Amino acid sequence: MFENDSALDLLDDIVLDRFELDDLRRGLEEVEISHEVGCGVLTLIELTLAGHGLREMPVTDGMTRELIHRTIDGARAAWLLDQTDKVLRPGSEEYDLWHEAGPEIFREWLGHANAAVADLRQLRQHLIGP
Repeated sequence: MFENDSALDLLDDIVLDRFELDDLRRGLEEVEISHEVGCGVLTLIELTLAGHGLREMPVTDGMTRELIHRTIDGARAAWLLDQTDKVLRPGSEEYDLWHEAGPEIFREWLGHANAAVADLRQLRQHLIGP
């Protein structure tokens, strides 16, 4: 999940203290969700899971669990979950790009994305209760 340029740029921005959640918020208000924004939401979900030991940590100098927890607190994790419907549907550039890659690749990507969302929902419920 952390291998594409958009994800790597986002990780660098976090480490270099240049990450602005408001940029992502504005991008999610657009009619068509760009690849960078969709990838950003999914990358932050994976990063949150990594920060709690549920995924491998990205291989990025300076990335720590503490930094992840400061960047993505419980409220931000909840907000990310609320955004996934915008990213994981036709019309989102991220969705459409993966769909164009072919049925097998698309199913694998969508399955991975849906599993990450489900894992974050479960983590959030565990951390704050029902």
